[in-house]
Amino acid sequence: DLRGDIERQLQEALDRHGITGRTRVADGSPIRALLDAAKELDADLLVVGTQGRTGISRALIGSVAEEVAVQAHCSVLVVRLAHG
Repeated sequence: DLRGDIERQLQEALDRHGITGRTRVADGSPIRALLDAAKELDADLLVVGTQGRTGISRALIGSVAEEVAVQAHCSVLVVRLAHG
């Protein structure tokens, strides 16, 4: 089961780094999935990665991180993913 494999990999990554947290794999709109999970878990903080696009690329593609930060009921930490 692909979902189970992904959940295990996420949990192993948290464990390797000594991080306590919950993981979840969801289908559908990433914005809706993130907002629903944060609300369901009564999260204090939601951490979202971004590619840091700007200009036309961002306007055409949109920004999940920005929309989540605007709509979330909790604090949102947006982390720019390192390239390379």
